[in-house]
Amino acid sequence: MSMDPVKTYCRQCDALHGLLAHVGPQGLERVEADPHHTLGKALCAAAARAPQDIADPDRITTPLIREGDGWREVSWDEALAEAGSRLKALRKKSPRAVGLLLGDESFRSTPDLVAALACAVSLGTPSVFTTWAEGMAPWLLACEAVVGHAMPLQPDVTRSRFTVLLGAEPEADGWGPVTAGALGLLGMRHMVKGYKGRFVVAHPQRDALADEAYQYAPIRPGTDLFFLLGMTRAVLDGNWVDEQFLQDYASHVDALRQALEPWDVERCARACGVEPGDIRGVALKFSRAPMGTVFLGR
Repeated sequence: MSMDPVKTYCRQCDALHGLLAHVGPQGLERVEADPHHTLGKALCAAAARAPQDIADPDRITTPLIREGDGWREVSWDEALAEAGSRLKALRKKSPRAVGLLLGDESFRSTPDLVAALACAVSLGTPSVFTTWAEGMAPWLLACEAVVGHAMPLQPDVTRSRFTVLLGAEPEADGWGPVTAGALGLLGMRHMVKGYKGRFVVAHPQRDALADEAYQYAPIRPGTDLFFLLGMTRAVLDGNWVDEQFLQDYASHVDALRQALEPWDVERCARACGVEPGDIRGVALKFSRAPMGTVFLGR
C-alpha cells in the first residue's frame, strides 16, 4: 500500500519541474507531475522512468575500484583517497592529463560554472568537457569561434532592443520559470516594456508568444540555421554593417562572405518556407537596432 505522495522536483532535466513521488514498501513505485508546483507542471521522460532506473539491477550504489579484470566495492573515504592520489600523480606528470566533466547543473548556475572553471585553471588544465557536446555542439563551436572558448553564452535580452527568438515558448509546454528559456522570456518582456524594444518569433508553430511579437515568421521545422544564414547574407548584401567594429573585433570576415556566396536570401527563404522580404526585413531591423540579440527558445 502506497503512502501519501512525496513532493519533490526533477533533477534530471533543465525544467526542475514539480513531481509527486509515490513510495511503497518496496521503494519508489511511480511519479507524476505536481499540478500545484510553481516551477512547472510537465512530466519529462527521465522522471517518468525513474522507478525503473532505481530498480535496475545494474545500478551502481557504492563506489567501485577496478582490480584486474573486476571491480571491488569500497567506502567513500577509500574511493576519494584513491582518486585524490591518482589525480595528484597525473598532475605532477602533466596538468593537461587531468580533465573535468561538467554536468548540466553547471550551466544552470553561474557560480557553479565559474567555480568549475576556476578549478580547471588552478589545476592548469584546458581539458574541460561537458554533456552539452552531445546536443549543443554547434552552439559551443560558435561560442568558441566568437570568444575563443567553448563557453555557453546567454544573450542579454533584457537590455536588447531587437531580439530574434528561435524556438517555441517554454511556458506553453509546461516548463517552469527557472529554466534559461523562461528567464529569457521575462527579459524580452522587460525589453518591450522598459525599452520599447521589439522581438520576432521564428518557429513552425504559432504560439501565445508569437501573438505578442512584433513579427512572426512561420519557418519550416529544422530551418533555423537557414533563417540566420539569410539574415547574415542580407546584412552583408545591404552593407548594413559597422565596418569599424569589424576591423576592431572581427576576423575572417572575407571568409564568411565567401562561405555565404551560394546562400543568397532567396535560397534561404525557400528552405524556410517564407518570403525573402521577411528575412530582409528582420535583418534590416536587427542591424539598425542599438543592440540586437538572437535567443534560442525551447
